[in-house]
Amino acid sequence: MCRLQMRSPRGAMQLKHKGQPDQAPQGGMPWFRVSSRASASHTVVFGRGSVLGFHQADGILGLNTGCVWGGCPSDVWSKSGERIAV
Repeated sequence: MCRLQMRSPRGAMQLKHKGQPDQAPQGGMPWFRVSSRASASHTVVFGRGSVLGFHQADGILGLNTGCVWGGCPSDVWSKSGERIAV
């Protein structure tokens, strides 16, 4: 799962794209936007993909804010949903 960032609309892995989701190959999308993904009924918290940065949407919480590149680590309070930059 570490290398999987982009999927085709049918769910096929697109392993070569490493940039922003809006620069994906035609038809490509972040794995969490594939409607048929098995985890669609759960909230997924992930930290992979520093190009995405902090990302919060229905059922998705991306916490990688690039601390390896000099950004601040991020966290979220589970009860309130408040974002915290450490």
